[in-house]
Amino acid sequence: MALKVEYKTLTVTDQNNNYVTLSGAPVDGTVAMDVISGTAQAYNTDFGVADTTVKWTAGYNLYNNGSIDSTGLFAGDEIRIMYDKTV
Repeated sequence: MALKVEYKTLTVTDQNNNYVTLSGAPVDGTVAMDVISGTAQAYNTDFGVADTTVKWTAGYNLYNNGSIDSTGLFAGDEIRIMYDKTV
């Protein structure tokens, strides 16, 4: 396995879709995500992964430990996604 780190600056499309696509498929259970200038996020609580897609729930305030409100992630926000992938 190899550690992969991806930085994504969210677009309006990402914001509206509530997901981003990774360049590779992560090994199940190895994904960590945090918001730059924010906090670490909990796998399967704040975000989920399906194949190469990292998705989050609209209305989650990822800046406040995943509490539900109207903040969410917006275009221009930067996230870091770290995962193991098979080589």
